[in-house]
Amino acid sequence: MKEVLKDLIKHKIGFISLLIIFILVILAMFAPYLFPYDPFEINVNEILLPPSLKHPLGTDLLGRMY
Repeated sequence: MKEVLKDLIKHKIGFISLLIIFILVILAMFAPYLFPYDPFEINVNEILLPPSLKHPLGTDLLGRMY
């Protein structure tokens, strides 16, 4: 196992792929804290709003944040 990790770290593509996997695992672990909004919540008061500080990418047809 150690030899495989050493070989992956030596090669540029192997190192980059390990780094991407590590970042994805960290994002998956902290996803509820990074994105606290419920994806199934419908907010009819905020339908199709333009980008703002509250909704950086705006909202969709159901008032959900992008």
